[in-house]
Amino acid sequence: MINNDEMFEYALVYNDYKGSTKKQVRDALASGQDVVMRLDVQGAATVRKLAPQAVLVFLTTKNKRELVNRLKNRKTDAARI
Repeated sequence: MINNDEMFEYALVYNDYKGSTKKQVRDALASGQDVVMRLDVQGAATVRKLAPQAVLVFLTTKNKRELVNRLKNRKTDAARI
């Protein structure tokens, strides 16, 4: 799909491609639906370039300690000293 230019946005995340197809986005917009995507910063930057009128919302934790706790608890990254 990437090679055929069928992706609206995509990224390589943990050695796996994630993204949204142009068809998904076009079909939703054509039917009058809003499109909600859960993106990382890289994906949001791509959407911003492709659809400058898009409304982007960034969610974060209330403080650094909470962020560190969430990252540790999801156990997807190696611990660093």
